[in-house]
Amino acid sequence: MSLGTTSLTILSEEQKFNGENLLKWNITLEQLLGSKELTGYIDGSITKPAVPAAGSTTPDPTPIYSTNPNHDEWVFRDQLARGHVTLNCTRLGVKTTGTAKEAWDSIQAEWGTSTDMRRSHAQEALDHTTFAEDSDIQEHIKLLHTQKAAVDSLSPTGMTDEAWKGIIIQSILPTSKWLPVIPSLYAMSSTTNIFLTLLAHGMILNRGTRNKPTSGSSSTALAATMSMACTNPNCKAKKRSTHTTANCYWPGGGKEGQFPPNFGQKTRANVASSNSNIVEHFVLSAIVPDTLMSSGVIIDDEVEVTKALISKNFQTFSDGNVPTFIDSGVSDTMFVSRADFSTYKLTPRHSGDSAKAVDGNFDIVGEGTVIKSYLVDGKEKKLTYTRAIHTPTLNANLVSVSAFNNAGLTVSFKGGRGVVRKRDGTGILSARLVKGMYVVDELTNDLPRSHDVPIAMTSLSKPVSLKQWHRRFAHCSLLTIIEMSLLMV
Repeated sequence: MSLGTTSLTILSEEQKFNGENLLKWNITLEQLLGSKELTGYIDGSITKPAVPAAGSTTPDPTPIYSTNPNHDEWVFRDQLARGHVTLNCTRLGVKTTGTAKEAWDSIQAEWGTSTDMRRSHAQEALDHTTFAEDSDIQEHIKLLHTQKAAVDSLSPTGMTDEAWKGIIIQSILPTSKWLPVIPSLYAMSSTTNIFLTLLAHGMILNRGTRNKPTSGSSSTALAATMSMACTNPNCKAKKRSTHTTANCYWPGGGKEGQFPPNFGQKTRANVASSNSNIVEHFVLSAIVPDTLMSSGVIIDDEVEVTKALISKNFQTFSDGNVPTFIDSGVSDTMFVSRADFSTYKLTPRHSGDSAKAVDGNFDIVGEGTVIKSYLVDGKEKKLTYTRAIHTPTLNANLVSVSAFNNAGLTVSFKGGRGVVRKRDGTGILSARLVKGMYVVDELTNDLPRSHDVPIAMTSLSKPVSLKQWHRRFAHCSLLTIIEMSLLMV
């Protein structure tokens, strides 16, 4: 038997071959087998002796480091070497039969090519790593070290200092801030000095651009203020710092579609008051079906009203409320307030530019059904707009003339009045000409309905108190009611 037999050594799980650490594993195995004088069995330098003839004399034993073992010694030592190879692999697919050289060569052939490809990709990633100006130079240096370690783990020989030095310098682009320091880097003999110089230069740049705190302020307060601003990408507010994302009314916000009444009207009112020559134009684009039942207007003549009201033309559109206009310049009916809709659904936001001289845009955020009651020739008429569009950024409700025409109705403007009639000539909606706009008289919830008012109070012949007339006229000015009484016939 051979002299100086050795035992089998099993590596730790981290050191075993796993398909990703071929080069490191090769070095470890070569050193391990070399210490046991078994390297010649994996590289083929110790060849297998011939099988001795029957009856031949048993050769003398040889030491483990012998390069001329007899046949039996070679078989034993080859199996020992093969055990070191195959049992120190966690990767499946390793050849476990045959000689130690066959097992070793099967691993190199199987994973050597993929290792070369990974080394090429790792080297390319390192070569193309560049420092972005105004970023952290310390993080850039850490990234370079990480990528270099990846290259070294896949290369049989480590990267030379000159190659490593060139990669570091080339990763710093010659920008206005970093160009002054680049020439001095080439004169440095060690990469350690290069890194120290880059870190020092980065500290100088950061010191020059660092924000200095002012009295009564702190970075913590600034961060808190910035985090409160709305970050909704669909928000149309001019100043997002005035609200948070949770309170945003625009699509994507926490209160999507919940626009309050008169939303966006304060700015327009202030502008109008400062320049009385501004002429407003309203523009909207939408599709209205041609058939009567889907035209967007439903007429209800079944409301029983026994009262008659008389009014005069007012010189202002509304007293703090959103007015309603009949307009031939719009293709669909639109309402400003979300509260006007009895049925409602959000739609993908549509934006457009109008002909407004100031703050000229509007948004369509939803659509649905709106039911309104109007005063027509002293009688209440209820209309249902089945295709009303929600436009919270406009400053008035707009009733479309073309929508009425598509519904088979006629609209006429004459004598300071606009009247919408059915085919039989019955009026269903009327408007008053005020400052060039046809204003619709809408019955609000403050007006008493017929079933809420005693019949005696609706009589035109029996006098009632001025207070009662004030209530009937939706809390109109008392002076206006007195002036109206002088014009009654």
